[in-house]
Amino acid sequence: MNLAAKIAVAFWLINKNNTGLQTFCFLAPSMPGFRPFIPTILNDYKLIAKESTGTLAQQRQGLTQLLVDAGWPAPTKEDSGRPRMGNAFCSLSHGGGWVAAVRGNRPVGVDVEGATERLNRARRKFVGSADQPILNHFGDNLNTLCRLWTAKEAVFKAFGTGV
Repeated sequence: MNLAAKIAVAFWLINKNNTGLQTFCFLAPSMPGFRPFIPTILNDYKLIAKESTGTLAQQRQGLTQLLVDAGWPAPTKEDSGRPRMGNAFCSLSHGGGWVAAVRGNRPVGVDVEGATERLNRARRKFVGSADQPILNHFGDNLNTLCRLWTAKEAVFKAFGTGV
């Protein structure tokens, strides 16, 4: 089983009617030894992440502690359920043994996920015919499925639509 985690961040939404993003990046091909880094051209955003394992409740506590340690305010929720930190947009994620948070002055989404067999079981829910060229190019494997999942989840979070 490949337990390497992936992280994807979607930045700078154009608008909800245009699915194009000005910038989208995978911050790490796998997480071991990962130190969060956002290119300087994206310095309107701040990203924090750390390892966090255990139960779902323990990972959520790890995410809360990550925010406290960074001196970030506790997030509130918009009516839509999307988190905010004061006037800042933010996104939170936990999975694959990691917790991550990003915030900035424009909509943003982050997702971190482990490349586990669970993705194969959920495949029919998030992989469509438009994804076939990606699978053909990068290989139809857990690594590629994990990248697809994190990419889509980060974009859904940035648009504020949910999965």
